[in-house]
Amino acid sequence: MNTWQVILALLIGGCLQTVLPLLLAYRAVGGLQRQIEEFRVQLARTESVNSSILKEFAERQALNSELVELTRRSTVAITQLAERLDRTGEKYGRRAEN
Repeated sequence: MNTWQVILALLIGGCLQTVLPLLLAYRAVGGLQRQIEEFRVQLARTESVNSSILKEFAERQALNSELVELTRRSTVAITQLAERLDRTGEKYGRRAEN
């Protein structure tokens, strides 16, 4: 082996010692970047589902409020009707039974 071959072998060996760990690190970083991107996609999906759930919850809460109000109005109307029936019964000499 002549001098140039020795120098070339040392350069290649030195390059491999420097470049190989860098290449492995680059590959590992690429894997982490893919995992991060997959996590972001999953997070976006989760946020979308959560948004849909919150929207549905708000709609159900509004319907529940309407139902409570309708129940209150119905109770008032039934009570008023019962009072009117009582007054009508008293007017004609008989009392309505509850």
